[in-house]
This record gives sequence, structure tokens and C-alpha cells, in this order.
Amino acid sequence: MTVPIHRLDLREDPARAAAAVGEARRREADRFLVLDTFAGLPGHQLLYERLLAHDAVPTLCVAVGAPADPEDIAAGRSVLRRPLPLRPPGAGVVWVPDPTCGDGRPEVEEALRPLVDLLAEPAVFDAVLLALSQVTEGVAVPALDVLEQCLTPAARGRVWRESIERLVGQEPPVAAFVGAGLDDVPAALVPLVEEGMPRGLAGHEWLRGRPRDRQDACTAALDAARDAFDVARHPLAPLTGAGRRVELPLRLEELADALDAYRETAVETLREGDLRDDRSDQRGRLFRLGVNLPETTEGSREPVGPALRSYTESRLRRGVSLRSTAARLAALAQRAHPVSSAARVPRLDEVCPAAGRARLRAPHPFPLGSPSPRVNALESGGVALLAGLWPVAGWALGPAVGLACVGVTAFLARGRPNRDLDGRLDGGVVGTEGRLAGGVAGGLLGALAGQLLGPPVWLAGLALALSVLGVLFLGQRWWVAGVDGWWEATGAEESRGWRTGIGEVLVTAAARDWFLRDAREHCAAVAATVAGTLHVMADAAERHATPGRADRPPPTADWAEPDDWGTGGDFGTGPEGDGDEEWASGDWSGWEEWEPRAAQGPPGDGRPNGGAPPESGIEADPPPWLRREAGDGGERLVETVAGDLTAGALHVLGGLWGTIEAAPENPATATVTARMTGLLDDEARRLDEDPASPPAFAPEAERLERRPGPAALFGLGGEPARALVARRAETPGQPLCGRAQRNALSRDPSAARRVCFAPESVRGGGSGGPSDGWDTAGEDMVWTGGGRFTGVARLLPLRRGFVGTPYADGEEAGR
Repeated sequence: MTVPIHRLDLREDPARAAAAVGEARRREADRFLVLDTFAGLPGHQLLYERLLAHDAVPTLCVAVGAPADPEDIAAGRSVLRRPLPLRPPGAGVVWVPDPTCGDGRPEVEEALRPLVDLLAEPAVFDAVLLALSQVTEGVAVPALDVLEQCLTPAARGRVWRESIERLVGQEPPVAAFVGAGLDDVPAALVPLVEEGMPRGLAGHEWLRGRPRDRQDACTAALDAARDAFDVARHPLAPLTGAGRRVELPLRLEELADALDAYRETAVETLREGDLRDDRSDQRGRLFRLGVNLPETTEGSREPVGPALRSYTESRLRRGVSLRSTAARLAALAQRAHPVSSAARVPRLDEVCPAAGRARLRAPHPFPLGSPSPRVNALESGGVALLAGLWPVAGWALGPAVGLACVGVTAFLARGRPNRDLDGRLDGGVVGTEGRLAGGVAGGLLGALAGQLLGPPVWLAGLALALSVLGVLFLGQRWWVAGVDGWWEATGAEESRGWRTGIGEVLVTAAARDWFLRDAREHCAAVAATVAGTLHVMADAAERHATPGRADRPPPTADWAEPDDWGTGGDFGTGPEGDGDEEWASGDWSGWEEWEPRAAQGPPGDGRPNGGAPPESGIEADPPPWLRREAGDGGERLVETVAGDLTAGALHVLGGLWGTIEAAPENPATATVTARMTGLLDDEARRLDEDPASPPAFAPEAERLERRPGPAALFGLGGEPARALVARRAETPGQPLCGRAQRNALSRDPSAARRVCFAPESVRGGGSGGPSDGWDTAGEDMVWTGGGRFTGVARLLPLRRGFVGTPYADGEEAGR
């Protein structure tokens, strides 16, 4: 990964300095920021030649220290010997004789740290390098007036813990996602985790051979039974004897046998079709078993990795925590993991139950009436009553019609379809109780009524005709209802679903357990490994929740370490200006009477808000050229830091994804822990230094977006920064040198250059309100991606003759 600025510290012993140069040459960096000593600069000629031998990488060298003999400056001899590769315009030297401005407070390293961090802003780096190319010999001493906005240690600790909690989240039960389903699963993963058939395979013929023959036999047996039922159900079937000739019980027995054979074939196919050690012959073996797998790339594992990555990243970008995303992936892995096809055998008993097939074979009684004797008595008694209304003759006609109902019942019972021709299968008759008694009683009651009422002959004849028609209607009704009731009792209609269910089990096994097995195995393995990776990252983050970063590490040992993650601020550049017109009117004579800012009182005592005492834990003694304001955090700070941590987790996961997808069975836990810990270390350092700057690993589109300003992040107002920018033309700055080195500075004000810088996040007002002049602050402003520094840097060139080469006076450069 290309980093915007790579830092090198050459102040160590020669071996470590050479190693630092070797590491820098292996890095892909846009710029080099080198920290060197004044005394060691001439001896590093060869190191700089090696560093810049192949690529003209813009390089800025910060040389710290002053000549051991002040008489060299007084005598006008060259005091700074610059290596030849550090010549402008591609390189420049910022000489810092004394970063404490002669005040002695704080320690040199503490005073140097904010200067290095300031120059590590790419926009400031570019502006300073351009300004150095316009001064004599490309060497200058900086005079600074800088405002630093940061967080209190208590705020940093609180914000860090809350951001880690948002990143890590709580551990939800995996079963909740397995049972309830997964949201927004990519289309490529749906066939692997759901039971549905892939859309591209909907019309494929999966079954052939024995399974297909058994399926067709079931269809034929069911059609034959259904045709026989239609014949037997006809109202005239009792008269023609068709109800018995079709032998419905035999047809149902054949249907049960066909279903048994189909199920047995399905069981054999499911058990024999299980994947064995030799995968090469699986397709051929399944073909011999009657399963026709499609010749298509629909079951390839290629789309699985990108789809899983898209699913994982979309969850994290939506703010889902690491542990919750891991639980979703674990559930997805469980649902995608293929099971043995033999495990689907119990499913056959569910879709085609043995009890249902037994019902097809069992003899069921033929219902020739209602199961309630009272209803049967009312039906036969009603028609017999009508016949008995004929005066005198009704005493014979009424009971005769009642007996006719019983006769019709007997006739229908002889032709009932629930027994075969040889009588082997016979379920008997039910529903005839009460018919005889009701018919006789109804006929006698009708005769009594006719005797008492004496209806005319035509009316009695009409009643008799209705009675006869009623007997015929009841007979037809009893037959049709009996055939329907018996057919329903056999469960023959349900057998159509049983046959379909067996086929669906086979097709599902063919698609999911055999055809998609490789893709499902790969999906389950990758999803489980990614879930484990997220758990490892969450564990590392939890261990890092309270790192105790109140005291930042010194820059001498590991100040280049942030390069691992590209720390260095924004990638944008800003315009620069030389400020010649302002410097031409300046008066440098006052520098002879210049006193350190610490002795001048507020607001130059280095404390926030003028003379207010420093808050506990804040560095009490910033260098004289730096004013520090510390806030307790703004309303958007936790949201911003948590978003940066999520982006960092995505960056770590993206760097490991290729390895995970290629070998999910070998998770690199140690690598994950190391990279996540490194990310957290760098993000904790960035929170300490400048949370307003976007992380280097953020996508380009996010880096170009405007970040929240100091008010939203630090909880600080913008007035001090606005005031500093407003009076930038009148700000001489504090030269980073002692009195002894001022004689080496050029006395020509027009020779100096000025760089004014402010955070891009506050440009235009910083809070979405009126700009208050920020967006028109001037073309000489450099807008930085970070939100930490605002100020003015004046680059003061050296007098002619004070800059030499390592080979001056016949000296030979060391290694």
C-alpha cells in the first residue's frame, strides 16, 4: 500500500540508520520525511544517495541541533553542511537549532514531536518543500506560531472505550439468525442457504431411470384410481354395476404399492448418493442411480467468495458490530453446510407417511347415510308420510314407501364400490340405522293424517308422486355421498401430494446435497472462518479498550511506525504562498530583543484560554511556539472514531480475504491478532494526535468527504483559530533557534517565505453555518486534511556562505 509520507529517523547508530534507509527504499511512499541531527547530517551523504538513488521522491529533512562552536557563526564560516541529494527543488532541509526557542522547556523531544507531526501533514509538507525551493540553498530555519487543538486524556480514554464498544458489540445467539432467517443475503448465496431451487435450474429434469419410472408409475396408478372413482361416483353406477366392476379397492392397493416402490427407490438413492471419498465418479454414480445433474456453472464456488465479502462488508458499513456480524456469518455457515443426503430419509416419512399408505390398503366402511339414526329416520319417514296421505290406501302405501327406502339401501349396498369382485376386500356398510323404523312410523303417521284430513284424490296422488321421486332422490344422494365419503376416508386425494413430496425430496437432495455441495462446503467454510476472524478481531479490540495512552511514546524509537497504516494525515494538497509583500514590510530588528513566549504572559504562556491552568494530564509545558487547547470531545467524536475503527477492521479483513478464501481451513489467527493490534495501536495514536484527519486506509471517496470540524470533534470553538488566520500577515512567529544562531539568518525580509495552514474541516465555517470568511481566507492558505494544527510557518533562509557541502575543506563524508 502506498503511504503519503514515510518517516525515517537517522539519529540512531549507523546500523539502525542504514536499516531505516533500506526499509524506506522497499516502501511505496509519495514523500520522505527524514529526522536527522545537525552534526550527523554531513556523514549521511551516502545514506541519502542510497535513499534517493532510483526515484525522485520529494524529501524533507529536519536537522536538529546547533554548531558546537558558536564562533563558527560569528566568523561567517559555513555551519550547515547539506548532503548533495538534499538540493532543491526535490528536497529541502528545515534546520531546527533549538525546538524550545532557547527556553529550555519542554524537553527537546517533546518540543520536536508537534513539529514533526505538523510536517507530516501532506499539504503542509508540499507547501514547505515548495517554499524551500524558493530560498537560498533550500535550507531555512522555521519561525512558527501554531495552535494545536486536541483532547484531554480523560476524553481520549472515554471516547476510545465507547468507540471500541460500538465496534465490538454484544454476542447475540447464533440460533436466533438460523431460525429467523438472514436479511439481505446476496443472490449468489440464496440457493446455498435456502431450500429453494436456483432460478436457472427450475426447468431441469433431475430424475431419470428407476426414480423416474417409479414416479410415472405412481402417476399412472393415481390416475387409474381417480378414473375408477369418477365412474363409481356416477348416479347411475348402481344400476349398471359399474361401481363394482372398476374395483376401486384394488386400484387403491396398486397406488399404495406404487408409492411404496417409489419411496424405497428414493431411500436407496439418498443413501447411495452420499458423497464418498472419490469425488471424480460422483456424477457418473448418481447418473446410474437415476439422478441427472445439470451441466452448468450454476453450482460453481467462484461467486461465493465475492458474495460473502459483499455481505460481510455491507453489515459492517451499516454499523453492525463485529460480534453481531460474526453471529450472522456463523448462522449462514450452519445453513450452508451440506448434510448427508441420507439425513433426508426421515423427511420421506413426513411427506409420504406410512399411515397414509396403510389407509389406502385398509378396508373402509361405505357410508350409506348419516351416522345419526335420527337423521336417517327423518329422511325415510318424510317420504313415507307423503305416501300415507291417500285416504284408506295410505295405510298400505305409507309403510310400503318406508320399506322401499330400506330396499333402496339394500340395493345400493350390494353395488357399493368398497369391495372387490371376489370379496377379499370389503369394508362393509354404515349409516343405515333408523331408516326402517322411521319409514314405517312415517307411513302410519301419514295414513292417520290422511284419514283425519281426507284430502282430495288429486292432492293425495300428487303427494304419492312426490314420495316416489323423494325415494329416488334419496337413493341417488345416498350413493354419491357414500362414494365421496368413502373416497375421502381412503386418503387417495392426499396421495398426489405424497408422490410430489417424494419427488421434491429427491430433487432437493440432487440440487443442494450433490450439485451444490462443493459451493455449499466452500461457503460454509469461508463464512465460518470469517466469523472466527471477526471474533479474533473483537477479542483484540476488547483487550485494547483500556490501553492507558495518557503518555504518548517518544518519537525517537518508533515515530515511523504509523507508516504501517499510512498515518500522516490527509492526502490532499493545498495552495501555498511566499508572502513576499508582507515580509518586505517587516522589521527583523526586534528579534535581537526577542524573549521566549513563556516570559511574555498570556496568551503566549502555552496554556489554553490564556492564563488558565493546564488540565490534569495535559502536557503542561508546550514549546513557546505552540499553543495547545484541549477539549472534552464533541457530539460526533465517538461516531467518527467508531466509523474509522470499522473502516480499519474492513481494511484488515480485506487484506486477509484472499488467504481466507483460498484456504479457509487454515485460519491465520496470529496474523489477524497482529494486524488488528497494529491497527488499534495506530488508531489510538491518531486519536491522541489528530482524530480529525481521515485514516490512510479509508476509501478514496471517504477521504475526499469533509470530516467534522473541531467543534463537533474536540468540543472546542473556532475563534482562536479564526483569529490566528486573520492576523497571519502580522504574525512573525517564534524562530526555532537560540540567540547564538540568529546571526546565521538572512536579514533580508523578502527572502523569507510563509506557509499558512488551517484544517479543511473548518473551511466554510466548520459547522454548516455561514463561512465567516473561512472560505475566502486567501489564496495563500494551505487547507490540511487534519484538524489538529492551525497557524503560520515562516521559513527564514540562511545568509550566503553559511550552507556548505559534506566535502567542504577537503573533508570526506562518512558512511
